Amino acid sequence: MCLNPSLEKVRFVLEFVRYGASRCVEYKRKDLSWLKELAQRERTRQRKLHELAASGEHELKASPGRHCAWCPLLLKGCPVAKTNPYSQMTAEERLRFALWLQEAEKQNTKVLKDLMVERGLICYRDGNQGAYVADFVPVEKRFYPYRDAVAILDEWFRTHPPMSRA
Repeated sequence: MCLNPSLEKVRFVLEFVRYGASRCVEYKRKDLSWLKELAQRERTRQRKLHELAASGEHELKASPGRHCAWCPLLLKGCPVAKTNPYSQMTAEERLRFALWLQEAEKQNTKVLKDLMVERGLICYRDGNQGAYVADFVPVEKRFYPYRDAVAILDEWFRTHPPMSRA
């Protein structure tokens, strides 16, 4: 808008590819003055931070969070790497871990269900006096996977031959 006086509004769509999200922001010509002021203020702040970091006089405090995904120090040189969950694994390792956890939960749930069949309710009380109960209730299915149902239907048709129409 600064360089093109014929523009009255500008629409930005920020795509966060890593997270599959986007954010849309629209600015009008009347917003131009405070946008310039904001940009100048933030650029001044950024320069001061760079000067402080370069001088080595002040130790800049890092606080881990979602913003760490964009930091160049994330995997090598993060000052809070020991406690930063974002620096402990690469994105690919994090995905592999999530898949492993998903499968581990499935297997654990199967074992818990089998134990409930043998023992009944399973109760647990943690150190904070929180009570937990494993209580699985059977749910009637309305849809069945084809590969599971075809064997059952085949057996039924073999044991129940069609009646002859005479």
